[in-house]
Amino acid sequence: MGSVKDQPRQLEHLRVSYLAALDQFDRCAQEMRAALDEASDASDAVRAHVEAGRPARDVTRRIAPDQLRTRLSAAAVELERARHRGQTLWFAMLVEEGLTKAEVGRAFGISRSLVSRMLNELRA
Repeated sequence: MGSVKDQPRQLEHLRVSYLAALDQFDRCAQEMRAALDEASDASDAVRAHVEAGRPARDVTRRIAPDQLRTRLSAAAVELERARHRGQTLWFAMLVEEGLTKAEVGRAFGISRSLVSRMLNELRA
């Protein structure tokens, strides 16, 4: 990733970036949990409505499924982005500390070429 002289500085930069990525992942996970809680509440409302024999059209207005779907989808996308960013930075730290891309791939059950592609994302 750089010269031996630059290695401590690069590794420190990766560590700081990784910690920021962990914070972002935590925020995204909280949003995902909130969206899932909202979906669970909506599911409970639908269940009670159906069990009571009420018309489906009445509950649809009450739970706003379009907004619920949008929130769940957005939360899932952001959570995956945050997870991917953190994992990519973790891989970069491992390589900076001396592991080969093949060793990183084996440890995570992915190919060396996928590790390389992910590391190239950091350079782009």
